[in-house]
Amino acid sequence: MVIVDAADLGQAPGTIAVLEPQQIAGVSFSTHQMPLSVLLEYLQSSFAFEAVVVAIQPAHLTFDQPVTPSVRRAARRLAAALASCR
Repeated sequence: MVIVDAADLGQAPGTIAVLEPQQIAGVSFSTHQMPLSVLLEYLQSSFAFEAVVVAIQPAHLTFDQPVTPSVRRAARRLAAALASCR
């Protein structure tokens, strides 16, 4: 399973990072009611599968802001890379 989400990585907007499980607890996924690390732990313990978290640094961490061009380009690059993995 590949989970793609916006996360505050402390990097430039549009930065893409694959996060290791131990890194997830230290990264801010501000829109989640439940920490992503808790969800992943539950899913991995309940179902036998591997999970990878890919994060994109947003320009803004609020809902009322549009997606910036750099973040949109990053999402498109990531989508193309994931599509080529079939």
